[in-house]
Amino acid sequence: MYTHRKLRALLILILLLVVCTAIFILFMSSVSSEGGNSVCVVHLDMAIDEGAVTFVKKAFDVCKGYDLVVLAISSNGGYLSSAQKIVNVVSQADMLCILRVPPSSQAYSAATIVTFSCKALYMGSGSGSAIGAVKPYPYDEKTAEAMRSLLTFFMVRMCGDWEEIR
Repeated sequence: MYTHRKLRALLILILLLVVCTAIFILFMSSVSSEGGNSVCVVHLDMAIDEGAVTFVKKAFDVCKGYDLVVLAISSNGGYLSSAQKIVNVVSQADMLCILRVPPSSQAYSAATIVTFSCKALYMGSGSGSAIGAVKPYPYDEKTAEAMRSLLTFFMVRMCGDWEEIR
């Protein structure tokens, strides 16, 4: 059974740990921003629609002044027009943007298009992270050709022209 003295000592110890943790966090945040290597992480866990476009625009406004933006995506896709708007935001940003598909997350359809607009792509370790399945619904050959052209452009930009690789 705890006595008042033991409870008081336990509370003081917990308070001391909380204060030390807060000081450590403040110290670490000031150290990481002093070197000029600042990273802004944006979690895009939603359908690729006009709401996602607005979210990404606001997030990139908040990230201005950072050296690197990590766009962490988990989406089953959405609209091609919205994906193209997000691509424009990413490509016009003044900072380097890389994309990460976290473990057990996916980037399908329009989200795949957003994925390849970044300078680099990192997949979550282990199983469960995936990209792909870019197909318009309902299927329309003109839209499918536009998507193929857009993805080809991104692949050439990231990897180089197939003729240059050979």
